[in-house]
Amino acid sequence: MKKLLLVVILLAVSIMYSSCKEDAATEPTSGAKTLTINHWGVDWSKGVVGTEGNHLPDSDGGTIAWCEYGTTNNFWMEMLMYRPVSGKLYKATTTDLAGLTSIDTTKFAVGLDCGVVKLKPGDIWASECMDGYVAFKVIEAPQDSASISADNNWSVKVEYKFSSTRNF
Repeated sequence: MKKLLLVVILLAVSIMYSSCKEDAATEPTSGAKTLTINHWGVDWSKGVVGTEGNHLPDSDGGTIAWCEYGTTNNFWMEMLMYRPVSGKLYKATTTDLAGLTSIDTTKFAVGLDCGVVKLKPGDIWASECMDGYVAFKVIEAPQDSASISADNNWSVKVEYKFSSTRNF
């Protein structure tokens, strides 16, 4: 009887431990992080942003409100764009941040014109940073003048990947 009880207990314990595995399907696989970037600067390698009136030292860039390309009213709060310190930025052709495995430095535009780089939800951008490269996907960004002017920080929520090399 003791042997049967021992077998039942061991069986119950083994079933309990086998059902306690972590569910790998819920784990993020892209290595991406989430951040709300703003006008006061972002350091992508550290995952930090500046605060209102307090620009981040050694910033890689930040958001800025501007006029849309081709408009004639020159109203500067028509859109938000990302302005990298390096001046090097391009819009990726993919919509899958996890699938973006490297940065193509030949695509960097230099001396971007106002309004060319509007941050729209779903778009993926790549930029050179002070200490590497970033790819970020816009998750939330105001798309109209009223929403843009309501936030003094010009905040944009992004999902991003940073690497000290061109490869992620």
